[in-house]
Amino acid sequence: MTMADWNPEQYRKFASERAQPFHDLLALVGPGPWFQFHKDAMVLPPGAVEIARNAVCSQAWRAGRTLAVQFHPELTLEILDLWLANGATQVLQAVGLDDETVRSQTEHSAASARSRTVTLIESFLERIAH
Repeated sequence: MTMADWNPEQYRKFASERAQPFHDLLALVGPGPWFQFHKDAMVLPPGAVEIARNAVCSQAWRAGRTLAVQFHPELTLEILDLWLANGATQVLQAVGLDDETVRSQTEHSAASARSRTVTLIESFLERIAH
């Protein structure tokens, strides 16, 4: 193809097909809320593509067949209770939160959090790990 053959209309015609891989990548991590417990930040490795971020740091990235998340999709009320029994209360208090409020919010959102986590895992298996 030469520049004389260039057809911008043809190029625009397939814009959605060209953008689809990008949208698929962003769809791996659906909208939250996702539980973030710490102020840790991660640095993406060379070649990684960031797919989720909040005001603190990158929250998810993909590199090859790897999906990394900085939030806690695994959190259940039982896991939170273990964290609280092992020092998390002080961490919460340091940022102005209390155990009962966080427990209540976690319990209230358990079904939707579980659904988001299942979707995240299924998306990973279908789009990355295959």
